[in-house]
Amino acid sequence: MPATILPDANWLTFARGERVVVRSHLAPGEAKRYQDVIGIVLENDGQMLTLQKDAAGYQRRSLTEPNVAEIVALPWANVAVAKRVPPRPNRRESTAENT
Repeated sequence: MPATILPDANWLTFARGERVVVRSHLAPGEAKRYQDVIGIVLENDGQMLTLQKDAAGYQRRSLTEPNVAEIVALPWANVAVAKRVPPRPNRRESTAENT
């Protein structure tokens, strides 16, 4: 397992509803060393960060549950880097006049 990088004190202040990006270490033996998650904070207790993945970044394609957002729990001990990111911009509606 990689050396533990203690979270910056600012990480511990992530509040419910904030949009964040987190890079965390994967288990040894995984094909990739890190996973990146962009999501909305559901809970942050200082030990575990629980996110709802941002639907725009992870368009889950399920025929039975097309609008279900994935929930991810990340132990802070596995986090390499994390930061707040701005809210996703609103999509512009396309109209016949714009095409």
